[in-house]
Amino acid sequence: MSRPTDHITAAAAAAEAESKNQQQRRRQRSDSPPALPEQPFTDTQIKQIFGANADIDSDTGNYLLSVIHYRRETGSLAEHGVGPTIHEVWSEEMGQRGLKWLRERYPLDEEAAAADWAEHEAAKLEDNMYIKRGQQLGLYKRDKDSEVDTEKDDTGWRDIVYGKSGLDMIREENIARRAEKHRQKEEEERREEQRQRANAQLELAQAESARKLGRRRDGRPLPKNQKRSGESDALVGTEKESAWDYWRRRAVVLDSPTPPRLSTMERIGPTTLVTLLTVAACILFASIYTPPDRDSRWFPDVPPAIATALGLTAIHVLVFLAWRGLGPAWRFLNMYFVHVPGYPFAMSTIGSVFSHQELAHLAVNSLWLGTVCVQLHELIGRGNFLAVYVSSGVIGVWASMVWHVSRGVLITSSLGASGAIYGCISALCLLLPNQRIDMWIPFTNWDWGIPSIPVLVILALYEAFGLFRLSSRTSVDHGAHIGGMVTGIVGAQLIRWQVAHRATKAEEMRQEKGAFGGNAPWRQSKAEGVKPEETD
Repeated sequence: MSRPTDHITAAAAAAEAESKNQQQRRRQRSDSPPALPEQPFTDTQIKQIFGANADIDSDTGNYLLSVIHYRRETGSLAEHGVGPTIHEVWSEEMGQRGLKWLRERYPLDEEAAAADWAEHEAAKLEDNMYIKRGQQLGLYKRDKDSEVDTEKDDTGWRDIVYGKSGLDMIREENIARRAEKHRQKEEEERREEQRQRANAQLELAQAESARKLGRRRDGRPLPKNQKRSGESDALVGTEKESAWDYWRRRAVVLDSPTPPRLSTMERIGPTTLVTLLTVAACILFASIYTPPDRDSRWFPDVPPAIATALGLTAIHVLVFLAWRGLGPAWRFLNMYFVHVPGYPFAMSTIGSVFSHQELAHLAVNSLWLGTVCVQLHELIGRGNFLAVYVSSGVIGVWASMVWHVSRGVLITSSLGASGAIYGCISALCLLLPNQRIDMWIPFTNWDWGIPSIPVLVILALYEAFGLFRLSSRTSVDHGAHIGGMVTGIVGAQLIRWQVAHRATKAEEMRQEKGAFGGNAPWRQSKAEGVKPEETD
């Protein structure tokens, strides 16, 4: 038979155990730091971190690592240390081993975190002083809704004695304001880094241009023994400025090493307007163009397709010669025959299509112009061909500019008829999907055909791969090529629709003519000046 005192003793022991459990749960709730990315670690991994002789299980080891790393992040490591401040099995040696492993595995700026911690603690002590003073004077009351038994602080694990007050809110606002200032500072540093990168790109471009032209970056010539030796050699020696060097210096359009600050609309807007007007003019020209009579042509014995190709090639050659030897025209060419996203001239959208600075670039485009473009001309006529050629080139320049501006690449340039050539190739491949495109290699006996659709697919894949391979530096304007290809595809579809529409109208006229048994009587009466009503 049990005695009453036994029941009292058992109840007291149970109450004491429950109290200890609650305190343990409360401490775990307030002292649970965030886990590491690789946690939880196994017993084997914990032994490797703390040593094979360490008497510690995986749960305690994971908890120890989390606490130390949290103190490193918050800056409270200098105050709390790594010793047995929370868990009874800790030792200073264990803490140092865990700290060493964490510093090697997860490096971070502990000094900066400690400085933030000290600043925060000083502000909190000042706030607590005002809170206590307000309570003593009866000016401050606890916020019952914000009171908790124990709440984890964001910089350490301390019990919060007072509820969240107005001063706490003010402190949070100050913290948010400091975070916003820090974010603005980082944004300004990022912009400054982008500006410096743009300046470096511009300097490289100027140095490369000077190397190609055999002159210094300031426009003065290099000594003969230093031609094409690079930018470092361009800074040595002084010579009297010649006429060519004078025109080179005068050709500089933008004196500043950085492009002007313009919005995206200010950069793209004028070019877009010129592009739309040019395409509209091309469509109008194709719809109203009438081929001249043989007697009205300058070269009646030359086929129209060959004459058109030779005319375009002549324009390309004249602009190329102006780049190479006509000094007074260099400033005009820099403004209207090369397109630069950083400092765009709207009319250069058209002029850059007919502009080439390198002989190899001119030769390749002339080869395509004399082969594929001639076939397209013979198939669709001069009006449609010129509309496709000019529209593809202009839209290609516009597409290149939009692509570079969207990526923030302003120190670059675009020129050449490649976009127009790609548009003609795409249009011919779609108009002749089941045939081969004739290719003729000059100064050889090769005259062979290549299948049209595979050529179009291969070109599209190559340009798409080159466009999105952003890590590579290339002189090929893939954006202009893709813009020209898309324009050629759309132009081919419009030409198909035009041919089908004309065929339908011709069929209707034939049916109408057949219904009257030849010439309609009302047409004959009209030609004789008689009204249709007066005929039988």
